[in-house]
Amino acid sequence: MGQNDISPAAAEAVETREDLARYVEALHTELTNGAVWENDRLGRFLEALAAWVSVPWLLREHGPSRT
Repeated sequence: MGQNDISPAAAEAVETREDLARYVEALHTELTNGAVWENDRLGRFLEALAAWVSVPWLLREHGPSRT
């Protein structure tokens, strides 16, 4: 998955929390670079989502059970 690749193939290639964070950051970058999106509040959402999935403790606290 490329740094700023937002293609459907890149979305399907997401396998880790880090991949997801990079993908959401790429979506946010496209939006802030002038892409027109239907949701005019999407920028704040994508920025917050990328930050949220970047938090390492998140997976430990709320990730799948390993029992």
